[in-house]
Amino acid sequence: MLQNLRDNSQGIIAKAIVGFIIITFALWGIDSLVGLATGSGAPVKVNGVDISEQQILQGMELQRRQMLAQMGDNADPSLIDETRLRQGVIDRLIDETVLIESAGDQGLAVGKDFLDQIILSTKAFQVDGRFDRDQFNAMLRNAGLTAVGYRDLLRRETLINQEQSAVVNSAFVTTQELDRLRALDRQTRSVRYLLLPVAAEMAQVAVDDAEVERYFAEQKARFTTAEQVGIDYISLDLQGLTQQVEVSDEDVRTAYDQMLGAFESQEARQAAHILIAVDDSRDDATAEALANTVKARLDAGEDFAALAKEFSDDTGSAVAGGDLGLVEKDVMVPEFEQALFTLAVDEVSAPVRTDFGYHLIRLVNIEHSTVPSYEEARAGLLDELRQREAESRFVGKVEELADVSFSAADLKEPAEVLGLEIQTLAPFGREGGDSQVGSHPRVIEAAFSDDLLLQGHNSAVIELSPQQAVVIRVREHLPSRPQELAEVREQIVAELKQRKAAALVLERATAVAAAVRQGESGDGEWTTQATVQRGDQTLPPELLQALFRMPKPVGDAVSVKTVALRDGGAAVLVLDGVSDGTLESMDESEAQMLKAFLASRMGQYDYRSAVVNRRQAAEVERL
Repeated sequence: MLQNLRDNSQGIIAKAIVGFIIITFALWGIDSLVGLATGSGAPVKVNGVDISEQQILQGMELQRRQMLAQMGDNADPSLIDETRLRQGVIDRLIDETVLIESAGDQGLAVGKDFLDQIILSTKAFQVDGRFDRDQFNAMLRNAGLTAVGYRDLLRRETLINQEQSAVVNSAFVTTQELDRLRALDRQTRSVRYLLLPVAAEMAQVAVDDAEVERYFAEQKARFTTAEQVGIDYISLDLQGLTQQVEVSDEDVRTAYDQMLGAFESQEARQAAHILIAVDDSRDDATAEALANTVKARLDAGEDFAALAKEFSDDTGSAVAGGDLGLVEKDVMVPEFEQALFTLAVDEVSAPVRTDFGYHLIRLVNIEHSTVPSYEEARAGLLDELRQREAESRFVGKVEELADVSFSAADLKEPAEVLGLEIQTLAPFGREGGDSQVGSHPRVIEAAFSDDLLLQGHNSAVIELSPQQAVVIRVREHLPSRPQELAEVREQIVAELKQRKAAALVLERATAVAAAVRQGESGDGEWTTQATVQRGDQTLPPELLQALFRMPKPVGDAVSVKTVALRDGGAAVLVLDGVSDGTLESMDESEAQMLKAFLASRMGQYDYRSAVVNRRQAAEVERL
C-alpha cells in the first residue's frame, strides 16, 4: 500500500494538490484547511451575526470557573453537566447579541476612556488603593481572559446595562397606584385566634398491635436501612508540612537581596481631565475652540473641578471634578499618557487631541513605591519561603502516597512510610457523614465504588482541597436491608398516634369554627390582636399567611377559618375587621422610597418583557 502511494504521488495531479496545500499553509496557515472542511464554524447565527464556537467555549470556561468557585474547597468538575452548561451559555449569548444589536439601533455606545476609568477604579485590580498592572493581568489569567477579551466583555456588558437602565429608569408610578399600595402595605387586621395543640390529644389516643402490623405491611417499602460504609483513611495536609519547615536567617537574607535586585520603583500619577468630545454634534474645530476657551479660564484662576463638572463630556469623571485616580504607564492612550507624564504637580496641559476629542489634563499628585526594609520584609519573606518549601514537599509526598498506597494491601504500609496516622470514620450512607472527610463528594463516590467495595482496594489519592489529600479504604460495608417490625415498632406507634391526635384536633377546631359562625363564643382560651400588620412577628407564620388571605367580614357576619399547623395542632382564626392604611400612616420619605421601589420593579418587568419580545422577534439559526 505504501509503495502504491509513493508511485501515485509522482503524478502531475498529485503534485498539483501538494502544491496547493503548500501555498495554502504559507498564506493562511493550517486553520484554512480546517475551514475548507468545516465551513464558517459558527454554530449559531442571530439576525445574521455569528456566535462562534470560540465564544461558546470561552463562555463555558468562565461559567465553569464561577461554578467551581461557588462550590468552594469541595469543588468537583465532574458534577457539572456539560450539555446543560453549553446550552445555557448559547442562550445567554443569543440574548446578549440581540440586546447589543438593540442598543446599537438606539445609538448607544461606550467610549474607550469610560472603559479605562472602570478598569482603573475596579478594586480587584488595585494594590494599596491604586491600579496595579500585574494584579490586573493575574486576575485575567485566573479567569482565562486576555486584556482585549476582557475589555470587549466589559464593553458589551456596559452597553447592555445602558439599555436596561434606560428602560428601568423610565418606569413610573401614578398617584392612584401609590395610594392603593399604601393602603395594602399598611393595612391592619383585627383577629381573634384559638390555638389547639396536638399534645393535649396525644395522651388520649391509643394504637393496638393490629393497626401497627397493618401499617407496617402497607408501608413496608419505607422501612429499610440505608446502605452504609465505614472507612479508614490517611490524610496528608499542607498546613502540617508548613509547620515542619525550618528556614534559616541566611535563606531569608538571600530572598531579601533577590527582592531588592528585582525591585523597580513604580511611579503612579493622580490625574484629572476635562474632555471636550468630537462627535456628531461638535466638529473638530468647534471642540478645539471650546477646549482653548476652557484652558484660558483655567489660566485665569478658575477652579478645575467646577469647570470639569460644567464642560467635561466624560460623565463618569465629571461628577468627581474630572478625577481619574492613580494612573500608571501603559494604561491610557499614548497621547494622553505622554502629556500626563511631562506635567508638574498642579500643572494643566494644553488641549491634547485623542480619538475621543480634546483633553485638558491636570496632574494632581505623584506617588512612588518604595522598597521595604529587611525588618519590614522579614516576616513576609519567612512565611513565603516556608510556604514555598511546604508546597514543594506536599507535591512530592502526594506522588509518594499515590505510589505506595496503590501497591499496598492496606493503609498500614503507606502510613508508616510517610509517617501518617490511620484515622477512622463511623459508618455513613450515600448522603455522607458529619465530618469534613466523610461529607466530601469525592470521598463518598470512592467509598461506594466497586473498586473499594468489591475489590477491597485502597482508593487513589483524593484531593479534598489544594491543601489536603487523603487515601481511603473501606473497613466495613453494611448493605441496605428490610427492617423487621420490632426495629420500627416505636416509630410506627408514634406516627399513628400523631395522625390520630392531629385528626382529633382538626375535628375539634372545625366544631369551634362552626359554633363561632352561629354566633357562639367558642370554648377555649382566645387571643385577641387588634392591629396585625403583614410583617407581624408575634403570630406563627402559618396563621399570618392565612389571616391576610381571609375575606373581609360582611355586615354582622364574621370571617372564620380553620388552619392545620405543621406540628399536628390546629387553630381557629376569626377576622373581626380590616383597616386600610391611610396617607397619614406613612411619612413622605417612606412614600418616596415605596414609589421608587415600585417603579423599579415595574421597570424590571418592562425590561424582561422587552428582552423576551426581542428574543422572539430575532432570527436564530442553529447549525
